[in-house]
Amino acid sequence: MSKGKLKGWRGIGPNAGEYVAAEDGFGYACTHVGIDRFDETALEAEDFKEMLIEWYFSGNWIEVYSED
Repeated sequence: MSKGKLKGWRGIGPNAGEYVAAEDGFGYACTHVGIDRFDETALEAEDFKEMLIEWYFSGNWIEVYSED
């Protein structure tokens, strides 16, 4: 059974009541860790984005998927 497409994250614990859509995940994470500028053209920009999202939403967040 496939989970479907990632729609976003729903907060639990201290983040209860929060929802972040998948397309807003990177910007949300940047804001909350103090990154105010990001060079999209940097050599490993995509890798950094993926790692930051994975790390930031690994705590008090539950992934929300669309149904198949």
